[in-house]
Amino acid sequence: MDKFRIISESEKLSSVNRTIRFKADIYEKFLYLSESHHITFNKVINQALEYALDNLEEESSDFKEDCQ
Repeated sequence: MDKFRIISESEKLSSVNRTIRFKADIYEKFLYLSESHHITFNKVINQALEYALDNLEEESSDFKEDCQ
């Protein structure tokens, strides 16, 4: 599996507003990543979520196809 890499490119995405809660230590790690790579916290979270979904091992092989 490829390692997670943060992309600092600027791109405008359509989005959906949603409130989520983070464990304090996870929040601090993502905040550090966003500040150290000079990108928004939101972009780091979106990149991490995309990476997680792309690399998800699901019992149903149709999962990725169903979610597209």
